[in-house]
Amino acid sequence: MPHRVRREESAALVCESLRDLARRRLQPCPRALSFAELRSARGPVREHSRARRLAGRLAPQGVAQIPKGRFPEAAGIPSLNRRVTGPRHRRAVEQRPRQLALPELFLGLTAIAVAVVLTAHIFAGTIHDVRHSRDTLSVTGSARVPIDANLARWSLAVAPQASSRAKAARQLRRESAYVRDFLRKAGIPSTAISLSVVQTSTIVTRLSKHRLRTRYSVSQEVEVSTRQIDVVEATATRIGQLLERGVDVSPSPIQYLSTELTKAKLDALAAATEEARHRAEILIHGLGGKLGRMRNSSQGVFQVTPRDSTEVSDYGISDTSSREKDVNAVVSATFDVKR
Repeated sequence: MPHRVRREESAALVCESLRDLARRRLQPCPRALSFAELRSARGPVREHSRARRLAGRLAPQGVAQIPKGRFPEAAGIPSLNRRVTGPRHRRAVEQRPRQLALPELFLGLTAIAVAVVLTAHIFAGTIHDVRHSRDTLSVTGSARVPIDANLARWSLAVAPQASSRAKAARQLRRESAYVRDFLRKAGIPSTAISLSVVQTSTIVTRLSKHRLRTRYSVSQEVEVSTRQIDVVEATATRIGQLLERGVDVSPSPIQYLSTELTKAKLDALAAATEEARHRAEILIHGLGGKLGRMRNSSQGVFQVTPRDSTEVSDYGISDTSSREKDVNAVVSATFDVKR
């Protein structure tokens, strides 16, 4: 809705710059206006956005209609009074507080100082690392893991002899049946008994200078593999009963094996590595340094020996003659030393 203001003889804008006068086709007033003349027109005119930039004399008579939010075009409006508004605007600009500039030189010097300190710290750390990069410590760790056999293997060789291969083969079949029956009666299950391939050989014996005797041997092995180690050990002590029957049998020593041998080797290897690190920590603590990362390591051969045995071989030992065993592992490791 348009505003209705009383036209006065003059109007002026207080404390504002006189810009955009040429575009409005306004001319400065030839005489200075009094404060009362400016005050009468200042209130209504200042409600408009462009009125704060302009000042001038309105028509001496009548009422002017000014749309709200828009100042009318300058055509027909008297010229502005630059003599009154100009000095006030300059004083207002001079009285504005000035923002203090930051000490740019001080900030620059501070940044340079921080950069120098960081560079010196990095450079000193690099020199220290280079000087002590070859400080190492080599140690050897060993571990022993006890293990018990849970599998027994036993073989019995049946090898009868006869004047011909046929007779020897028939005798072998009869004696092999005696051996299998003997093992089953001793408590060994039939599923744990197996027969190997039959082999033949010729045996020539010189009786005199011009006389030779030729006999033929047909052999076969009866193999036993079972977890019933106690039964096998008890049966092995009664082999003499077969010999009393005339059975030509030759038993081999019982082999004691463990199906957990692979796991026992890994456990021994882990324990040996841990012991090597523990030894290195003790030595480093005495020297006043810190233990670094492991640089390299090497593993020795495993020694599977009878329980509490001190036997060692460069090629390793894999004992099968004892039921109770020890798995020995050796690890050599090299660690970095931090000072």
